[in-house]
Formats: sequence, structure tokens, C-alpha cells
Amino acid sequence: MIRNRNKDIQRSLFDIGSDASLMKNILSMPKIDLHRHLTGSIELETAIKVAANYDVELPTYISSDLEDILYNSRRVNNLKEYFSPWWVILNKLFVSNEAIHDIIIEVIRKAAEDNIIYVELRMGPHGFLGNTTFKFEEFIETVSASVAEAKVMFGTVIGCILESLVTYSVVSLLILEIGCLLE
Repeated sequence: MIRNRNKDIQRSLFDIGSDASLMKNILSMPKIDLHRHLTGSIELETAIKVAANYDVELPTYISSDLEDILYNSRRVNNLKEYFSPWWVILNKLFVSNEAIHDIIIEVIRKAAEDNIIYVELRMGPHGFLGNTTFKFEEFIETVSASVAEAKVMFGTVIGCILESLVTYSVVSLLILEIGCLLE
């Protein structure tokens, strides 16, 4: 009985008359995202809005011009060139706990719009904590509270993965993991 139901589901997904119908079905399916980087998921509109709200200087506040600067399709020779300039520019947005909150909410909102029901949000605070006045522990608390709020707002289950090039307190890392998974 279950086997027949699975075949019916498969048939309904793939017996589609056009590419548009197939795309519509794929977009409507619930998805799981196991590798969503926080910085890399910031959309242009979010970057401009956060920069304006928190007095962050961007090379331009015109969306199409910022897109050209961040994501031009130039050929790169190494990983460092790939991440420049967008990594440096987008990491400047993490200027306060409030800015981090706004970024997380927008990234999870977009994931929910894409019908993602579970997302593992990766973040490497080493890229932006050195340029701010707040502490790592504050960052952990902000991420945990923001993730809990996003979960309630959008119904998306969120796991957090903290990428670290430097050693942080094991207790702080455990607090982040517990906060993101339990809230």
C-alpha cells in the first residue's frame, strides 16, 4: 500500500507536460538547506537597508550598481580573489546586535519563501567581530534570540553552525548550539 502511494507521488511529480510545470512543482516542494552561509545569503536589498539603518558605508546604495561591485562575473585566480570584494563589504554590515538580528531575520524569511523547512545557518564571526565593539558572548545571545524569533515567525527549523578560525570558549559555543536547537 505504501509502495503504491510512493509511486503515485513520483508519477505526479514527474509526469508534467512542461518545464514551467516541473519548476512550479519543485518550487512548491518543502526543502532542507544544510549549508546556508549567513554572510553569503544577504540579499542586496537587505544589505542596503541594514547599511542605511546602521550608518554603514557601502560603495553605493543603488542596488544594480552594488550588484555589479559585489558579484561581477570576472575570472578569479584563487579563493581570496573570489571572496573579494563582497565578503569584506557584506561583513561590514555586522555592526551591532540589532543589525545581526535584522540580517538573520531577513535570511530566514528568504529561506521560508523558498519553502525551506529546515536550514543549517553557518556563520563565521571572525569575519566581522574584530570590527565591532560588542563581545562574542553578546553575539551568541543575539544569534540565539534571533533564531528563536525567526522560527516562530516563519515556522522554519533552524540549526546553527559556528565556523571558527580562532578559539572561542567551549561554553559559548555550546550555548549557541543549545540555544539554536532548543528555542
